[in-house]
Amino acid sequence: MAAIDDVFAALTDLRARRPLVHNITNYVAMSVSANVLLALGASPAMVHALEEVEDFVAISDALAVNIGTLSPPWVEAMQKAVARANMLGKPWVLDPVGSGATPYRTRAAVELAALKPRSFAPTPVKSSASLEKLAAAKALIPPPRPTMPSPPPRRWRKERVPSSRLPARSTTSAMVPPPSRSRPATR
Repeated sequence: MAAIDDVFAALTDLRARRPLVHNITNYVAMSVSANVLLALGASPAMVHALEEVEDFVAISDALAVNIGTLSPPWVEAMQKAVARANMLGKPWVLDPVGSGATPYRTRAAVELAALKPRSFAPTPVKSSASLEKLAAAKALIPPPRPTMPSPPPRRWRKERVPSSRLPARSTTSAMVPPPSRSRPATR
């Protein structure tokens, strides 16, 4: 029950503070993100213009970056906003939508994740699909040394067998166990 009490206390505190959350998010998620933040008691702001993101981060309490809509100006705005949030010690979260789908998208996610300074506690990375998580992890963590894969065990094989060995309604091919090593295979 303590966990529920902690969640309730955190929600009560959030609603009392009404934090301003700066969002650089894709067109599809803007409305949903704004409504969720409003329901929680925060004040959402959807600001992605390159000319104002640094100033807006300065007056906000947190930053959420969602890479669902990517274009060079948006990526630059995201990088500037994250750099400013880091400089001011503001918390920020990255949603690497679709990272791994294209090299451009993966590179943008990796570059944004790399902007997190080591001196701050880790910022959670929001992700909804395992493809995104795997792509981000693969891009940030060096791959292990390659090993030789072992071939799969050969238990069953498909072969042509005489119709006399098949049940009445079967065709002329079937899955049969491999021949025993004690006697030669017959064809």
